[in-house]
Amino acid sequence: MMAQPGDNTRFSQEERPGAQKSGVLVLLYPHEGEIYLPLIIRPEDCGPHSGQVAFPGGRMEKEDVGIIDTAVRETWEEIGVAKEEIIPLGRLTNLYIPVSNYIVSPVLGYTHTRPFFKPDEREVAGVIEVPLSRLNNPDCRKKRKINVSGFLIDAPYFEVDDQMVWGATAMMLSEFLEILNEK
Repeated sequence: MMAQPGDNTRFSQEERPGAQKSGVLVLLYPHEGEIYLPLIIRPEDCGPHSGQVAFPGGRMEKEDVGIIDTAVRETWEEIGVAKEEIIPLGRLTNLYIPVSNYIVSPVLGYTHTRPFFKPDEREVAGVIEVPLSRLNNPDCRKKRKINVSGFLIDAPYFEVDDQMVWGATAMMLSEFLEILNEK
């Protein structure tokens, strides 16, 4: 699910000096007889990820014990899921994000019940609840050319509730689904 740019140096996975550590949470929960996960829509604030669909998460703070603590804390701050409800399950592959100079660690977590989401309106414009069955449907995976900061790229993406889930989030989702569907 990695975008194919005209200029490959812009999408290099080589970590650059000063990269900030961050954690995101792939939060699984039961709902309506299926397993779901939440995605958030970032507000339109002119930042590098403005308006994009993502996992809840953010930058590691000095008080965080580790990256799992970061992902769980950020999920609490962004969508109101209580820390004590989240059971950490493991981690996916770290991913370097050149546009923001972040090294993102995706953390897998689970709650026994569907969370009550309370989005922080400064950080979250909306929450999308997605059943895993929808993400596994091949019709959900698409590709189109998009203009990103003056660069035309071929962007593979997941289409979810008329939203384009692309870039790092799509790459993390793709890895998760690959692991989930291993036989």
